[in-house]
Amino acid sequence: TRAARRGRRVSGFLLCWHRAGGSLDPAVLARVRARLRARGPEGERTVEAPRAVAVHAAFTDAVGAADGLPILADEWLVAGDLRLDDRAHLRARLRDAGVEPPPERGDAWLLHAALRAWGAEAASRLIGDFAFAALDLRRGALVAARGTFGVKPLFVAETAAFVAVSNEIDALLALPGVDGSPDERALVDFLRAGSIVAPDRTARRGVTRVPPSHQRRWET
Repeated sequence: TRAARRGRRVSGFLLCWHRAGGSLDPAVLARVRARLRARGPEGERTVEAPRAVAVHAAFTDAVGAADGLPILADEWLVAGDLRLDDRAHLRARLRDAGVEPPPERGDAWLLHAALRAWGAEAASRLIGDFAFAALDLRRGALVAARGTFGVKPLFVAETAAFVAVSNEIDALLALPGVDGSPDERALVDFLRAGSIVAPDRTARRGVTRVPPSHQRRWET
């Protein structure tokens, strides 16, 4: 129902980075958008940058829907699903670090300001529920981070051509070269224990999970 969706504050995103150059075919991007649409059919935005593309889909009343994700500004490409807490303290720390947070913007722009201030270490200074991917276009470095309690999922697919990060496994499986075959070890764990034991595994061979309170990084 509409009320249940509002309560879940649903949104979906994907960021794909071709480290050695390249781009996604328009037909592939269309499949990605279609698979993210279940998480946010009311608002959709795609942003392209050199060797990278990010897609965000959200309900118009979802948290962060007004932030204009994905964000491309100051050599950062940012995509995610997030709700930050203790914003006043975060704003004060940003000012101490010499970065003035935008006064009229939401959590996604606070994250962007934190990335400008602290780079890949920004996630360790955030409080809240978040899953995001942020590409530093100047340095050629990607970080994917997930909040402490793991409320919001975060998955990674990595091939010889690209690294992609999303909160939707099906969106990653729409990308070329991502192995969607079952991970037999993970499935055995699930049948024996009722869950996948390894915190970084999923039921698909080509998709891994970022555990709660963890981040992953890649560079060119």
